[in-house]
Amino acid sequence: MSKNTCPESHTLLSTAVDAAKTAGSLLLKRARDGFHIEYKNIVNLATDADRAAEESIVSTIRDAFPAHRFLAEERGLEARSESLYQWIIDPLDGTTNYAHGFPFYAVSIGLEYAGTCVLGVVFDPVHDELFTADSDREHT
Repeated sequence: MSKNTCPESHTLLSTAVDAAKTAGSLLLKRARDGFHIEYKNIVNLATDADRAAEESIVSTIRDAFPAHRFLAEERGLEARSESLYQWIIDPLDGTTNYAHGFPFYAVSIGLEYAGTCVLGVVFDPVHDELFTADSDREHT
C-alpha cells in the first residue's frame, strides 16, 4: 500500500477495535495474575502490563498496516516510514488506577491522517465498554 492509499474506514476502525480489545484482555489477565510497577520518575509510573499491551496493539495494527507510523506512550515516536497515517496509542490510560487495583482504566487508540485525527477507540476492559469515533470520510 503506498503512503497515499486510503484503506477503507471500516478496516481502520475494525483493526483499532481488535487491537484495543486484545490489549484489554491482556490487561485484565495481568491484573489477575500480577504485574510489576516501574517508575519513570518520582510521580510517573508504568507497569510491565503497559509495555505488553502497547506491544500487542502495535503488532496488531502493524500486521494490517505495515507502512503506518506510531506514536505510543512507552516507546515514543516510531516513524519507520513517511506514511501520512500515524497511530497514537496509550495502552493503559489510567496506569495509576490500574497499579492500585482501582477498576477504572482504558485502552486508548487514535489515528491521524496528515495531522488530522480521523478515528479514535477507547475500550474499558473491566466494564466491557467500547467507545469509537470515525470521521468516515476519505483520507486522501
